[in-house]
Amino acid sequence: MMMFAIGAGCIVVSFTLEGMRRASILRKRRLVLLDIVRACHWMLGEVSGRQTSMMEIIRYQQQSDSLLVPFFRALKANMGQEDKPLPEIWKDTVVQTGEFSCLDAEDVSWVMRIGEAFQGMNAEMVERDLNFTVSGLQARYEQALEREGKFVKIYRVAGVTCGLLAILLLS
Repeated sequence: MMMFAIGAGCIVVSFTLEGMRRASILRKRRLVLLDIVRACHWMLGEVSGRQTSMMEIIRYQQQSDSLLVPFFRALKANMGQEDKPLPEIWKDTVVQTGEFSCLDAEDVSWVMRIGEAFQGMNAEMVERDLNFTVSGLQARYEQALEREGKFVKIYRVAGVTCGLLAILLLS
């Protein structure tokens, strides 16, 4: 009987942890998208107002308290090593770093568009492309916020419930 109780406890804990893991992925997705949108708004202001270079933008973003700091560090390192254009380096860095693992495929494609915005020949083109990308990312953020509100509690409760149901089926 003692072994059954220990096994039952392990089953409930494992299902509960899986529900918590899924809920935390939804939360992290929202937070990462929020940081991306904030960084893009800031970049937009820098490009259109001060006409700041990309290296200065990256340097500033590395010093922020964002979840994206490791991404910007890797981006700066990749820019120093490769002779590729910025959009390619941006895409490669997005794929290489783990900061975007919580995002779905459409989110990642929007993040990759940020680098494409900086291939414009002048500040007006960059500003136009970045504005379009920011609006797409903002829509993805709002969708993530809505999804988090709907499913976080469900995942947590479902984890515990499935664990208890598994115990009932095993007994």
